[in-house]
Amino acid sequence: MATEGVQPTPSPDATERILAFLRAEAEAKRVALCDNAEANRKTFLDTLKIAAYPLAVVLAIAGFLGIKSASDLMESIRKEAQQQSRAEIERMQGEIRATLKAQFEAPSIQAIVREAARESTATTAAPLIKNEVSRQVQVRVRAEQPQIRATVVAETKKGVDAMAPVVSEQVQQQASAAESRIRSQIAPFGDVTRAGTLSTLARNGNGEAFDQLVAMANSSSNPDVKALAVTTQNQLYLEYDQAFYSTRIFKEHKTNEQLLALLDDALPLARKAAIDGLSAAGIKSAVPKLITMMKNDPFILVREAAYHALKQLTGKDIEPLDTASWDRWWEENKVAWPK
Repeated sequence: MATEGVQPTPSPDATERILAFLRAEAEAKRVALCDNAEANRKTFLDTLKIAAYPLAVVLAIAGFLGIKSASDLMESIRKEAQQQSRAEIERMQGEIRATLKAQFEAPSIQAIVREAARESTATTAAPLIKNEVSRQVQVRVRAEQPQIRATVVAETKKGVDAMAPVVSEQVQQQASAAESRIRSQIAPFGDVTRAGTLSTLARNGNGEAFDQLVAMANSSSNPDVKALAVTTQNQLYLEYDQAFYSTRIFKEHKTNEQLLALLDDALPLARKAAIDGLSAAGIKSAVPKLITMMKNDPFILVREAAYHALKQLTGKDIEPLDTASWDRWWEENKVAWPK
């Protein structure tokens, strides 16, 4: 990178060689000039001695021409000598300059200069160049900081986006592991809570909740779940087999066909009243439907009514929750059973 305003400085050794050469050249010229001046002075004195007599004639002529005294003549001669000396000095200076120029254009001087420049560059200019390059780099970096920052942000975003699937997978694995641990820890309590809810619903007349509680107790190894199922069954058994059973009847008289149709009514109390009516009328053809309702009706009160109707219509005192025994009895008697 080029650096403006920085001039390489010659090394001490190269400078010393150049100066020694210049001093030698200058001394030689000075001696030559001194010798030349001395020769000129001697020539001038000799000329004066030779011209002493003719000088008188010159003075006489000068007086005739208007020169007032010898002092005026000497002043004129001195001025002429000064002019000649200045001209001679200028000539000698020109010769010195020409000689020095010729010497500096000589291959030896140019080689010395080139060597001095190389040494100067190696010893002096190199640190300057390094500092200037560093300064220029800093200036350029500061100028490019917004672009550098934007590039860093963009590349970072790309890297994060590329890592997103891996991160998501790791997070999912960690979350799944944590969820599994939590599930394993709360599973026993969750089963107990669910069994308690089903038990409450069953005791309030929800037959489907009772069926789910029984199935849950049969498949679970949790003793609390089994205990809830057993206590719920016991309570419902006592309610089924109570000494006093409260029947329900319709306010308006219904025919047997109407009562049979009402076994599929949407209202549980209507189904209970239809069962109680069929039982009171002794309609034995309703037994298959009553067995199904005792096992599967969504409401406990309807199941209880079906159980009491079966006991009255069949004369069998089978336990209310022993549905398997009712099924076996029906298989044995359905062929001969009144239609």
